[in-house]
Amino acid sequence: MTLNGLVFLRTKAVNVSNPAIPTSTDYKMFADHSAYIPYGTWDMFFVGFSGPNNFEGTKYCGSLLNSNLNAPNQSFNVDLLQSNCTVEPYLTIISDIQTSSNGIWGTANWDQKTWGP
Repeated sequence: MTLNGLVFLRTKAVNVSNPAIPTSTDYKMFADHSAYIPYGTWDMFFVGFSGPNNFEGTKYCGSLLNSNLNAPNQSFNVDLLQSNCTVEPYLTIISDIQTSSNGIWGTANWDQKTWGP
């Protein structure tokens, strides 16, 4: 399957022992579908889009749970299925993607103070 519309990854830390590591982070994975994630054990939730543009087309969802990242370069195979996108946590992730990718147009906040001397 080709995912020309990007892959979105949401990570959640499992058993965080280092407070400097964020407990949840979002990644937009472009053509190479890679991300730099700190060492640790993570639950990873993926939403892929068929395209042709970013975050457009058919959605495919899947996860890797309790993934131990402990080497500089690691690869994973993830099964992404359309049917997974109809349940949580993917419904929330998709909603967050759609909300963050929509700009707010048609509104303006102007300074209400009197102009001039």
